Amino acid sequence: MAVMKKIIVIAFALLSAMALVSCQQSQPKDLDISGTWTLTQIQTKSVQIGDEVVDITVSFVKGESQNTFEMSQFLGQGRSKTFTGTWVLKDKVLSGKYSDGKVWASDYQVSLDESGKTLTMTPVGNADWAYVYKKM
Repeated sequence: MAVMKKIIVIAFALLSAMALVSCQQSQPKDLDISGTWTLTQIQTKSVQIGDEVVDITVSFVKGESQNTFEMSQFLGQGRSKTFTGTWVLKDKVLSGKYSDGKVWASDYQVSLDESGKTLTMTPVGNADWAYVYKKM
């Protein structure tokens, strides 16, 4: 009976250790997307609308209390618009809110290439679209 108890205790200890290791490995590491990025490609759509080139840059800044962004959109010659607000990146999902309090139309699944210089953002629930940015 004492041998059986020892086997059960050892088996339980091994299972507990395996569970701890597998839990530690499965936790995703948050990506660092801070910096300034420029749109280089929209999957399924061109970065040109008619004869007008679309130029979009976005800067993500990590803050102590909150993260901020500034996005500038340039459409053709002389037309531009700038948006600011806050963002959160958790488990590779990026969400945000504009400075007027409106939330983004979509959250984005994000990934970085191995060099950390190409950011791909895919709207959650719409894998047909992908926005590819290059770090400036």
